[in-house]
Amino acid sequence: MPHTKEFQHLKIQLEAIISATNNFSVENYIGKGGFGKVYKGEIIHCKGQSMVAFKRLDRAFGQGNPEFWKEIMMLSLYRHENIANPQSTKVVDITQRIVDSADTTKRWLSEIVDSSQLRALRFPDPMAASKVMRLIYTNSGAALLALTSSAIHKLWKWQRIDRNPYGKSTASVIPQLWQPTNGALMCNDVSESKPAEELAASILLSKNDCYIISASGGKVSLFNVMTFKVMKTFMRPQPAATYLASDPRENNCIAIGMDDSTIQIYNVRVDEVIVLAFSRGSCAHWPPS
Repeated sequence: MPHTKEFQHLKIQLEAIISATNNFSVENYIGKGGFGKVYKGEIIHCKGQSMVAFKRLDRAFGQGNPEFWKEIMMLSLYRHENIANPQSTKVVDITQRIVDSADTTKRWLSEIVDSSQLRALRFPDPMAASKVMRLIYTNSGAALLALTSSAIHKLWKWQRIDRNPYGKSTASVIPQLWQPTNGALMCNDVSESKPAEELAASILLSKNDCYIISASGGKVSLFNVMTFKVMKTFMRPQPAATYLASDPRENNCIAIGMDDSTIQIYNVRVDEVIVLAFSRGSCAHWPPS
């Protein structure tokens, strides 16, 4: 890159970074961004010691040297109390600062200053066009699942290729619409009393990405993600399910919000409603004693 000499004084030896982050330990991990994981660590310099955040590049995210140097160049143009000027050798004193949500939002918006930072993909889809009602990523980050107004689920997967060796979601690679070899579709039970556009759509994915629990105005369905096979349908179609949530400790317990303002706790394993909770604060147990 032609600008590398301009920032030579900012280089930090890899050994120093490994030492500061305790070899990129879990204890030093503070989050992740477009480049990969971010770690905290203290760096010793000529004026003392400073706490620094280190970005560890993960090429599975579709970023590389061009994006890195573009970020360095953009930062060099900023003048802000919380951003160190890369062209300066001055050591900045980093102190904690509490900001409100409005200030945080403005800061995030201001970081997008070039249209080249944004990417758009057109997902391949030979099926008939239909409105997307719900959209979620799989927990592995390797696929995107959509529930459409036609009550059909569509699953796009990122393949493992040279440009994306880990098969993770990225705007640099187009995912493929996936179906079993038998051409089966995951289609929800629907209510015939309402038009498709007015159906209450809800979807839930198991922690291991193996099962989908979904509803489109009719009964709630449990699908196998690998075969698209309906494993089970449960709950009466009316009132319709409007929201699904799972117990983080127990995948078999599903909370189902209904369009009559009730919340039903359903146990998939024993196929029964354990508790019927009313949104107005009263609570009745089911089955009754």
